[in-house]
Amino acid sequence: VILVRMALLRSASTNPAFNLATEEWLFNRGAPNHTCFLWRNSPTVVIGKHQNAFKECNLPAMAQCGVFLARRLTGGGAVYQDLGNTNFTLLSPRSSFNKEANTDLIKRSLSRFGIGAEASGRNDITVNGSKVSGSAFKLSPETACHHGTMMINVDLSALALYLTPNKLKLESKGVQSVRARVTNLRTLNESIDHESMCDAIASEFRAVHPSAPAAAEVLEPAVLEGIPSFRECYDRFRDWSWRYGENPSYTLSLVHRFDWGLLEVSVRAGGHGAAALSEVHVFSDCLYPALVEALRDCLQGAAPSRDGIADAMRRLRECSHGLEHEQFVPQLEAWLRDAFPYSAAL
Repeated sequence: VILVRMALLRSASTNPAFNLATEEWLFNRGAPNHTCFLWRNSPTVVIGKHQNAFKECNLPAMAQCGVFLARRLTGGGAVYQDLGNTNFTLLSPRSSFNKEANTDLIKRSLSRFGIGAEASGRNDITVNGSKVSGSAFKLSPETACHHGTMMINVDLSALALYLTPNKLKLESKGVQSVRARVTNLRTLNESIDHESMCDAIASEFRAVHPSAPAAAEVLEPAVLEGIPSFRECYDRFRDWSWRYGENPSYTLSLVHRFDWGLLEVSVRAGGHGAAALSEVHVFSDCLYPALVEALRDCLQGAAPSRDGIADAMRRLRECSHGLEHEQFVPQLEAWLRDAFPYSAAL
């Protein structure tokens, strides 16, 4: 991939970490000329750079269904994506960046299907008042990135499920997504699919930039993964500490009534780069104060993940061996495992 002229690119992969890494790698290389990159992801929730995954996502449902959590480097809200969604990335020199012109390009792409669209708010494109596309932006001194989604045939029931957080007592300083009224483009024109949408965007890109190639270059994972600078980006986007550990600082309070007593666990977690539980407090009316104190001590410093909780519960089992409350440790482990369902190995 040599960006010395207008570039028209498509991803051969639906891996969300690969595609986000590709976008970031292209951005980091700079865009001496305009570039259009088209891609789509297997089921994933993509959260904004400063969002809190606990607040934005139904993490237990995502873990159960194998839905990937990704964090992008731009701002904005959480979005659910699957193969019914097309992503576009428009890169340009910052000196020639024009958000309105990019939006018009996408609107003209929709007009090829007989769909009249409007720009709405700061970042959205709507049809008849319903959102069909959302965008976010990133700028460096030399390069501008404008990327967005096109909802073609997204599973709206999945969108509602995965973007509905669990009813936990949660306070956060993160940016909470605005739940917008959305619709699929397929309901407006049954002929639209990923291929035809990519063709329409590519045609409009070539109309604006006549020197763009007639056919898109397909980016293959096997090729890019052989480039050290790309691998660095790829490792970041699939790294657990980036996807989960970059949560803004938050307080999480979990409450459960067992047969042997009511238990409330309050923890402080997050803060950029601080993926560990701190300020752990355990409150209970149970008759086993040694269990309460041991649970507090074992959770302190644990990673807020299934793996981290498993390590904490292993320590709890060890320090509870032979004591009266040992019988309750498996119940605590099952409860907390469900509260922190995702794994560092995702």
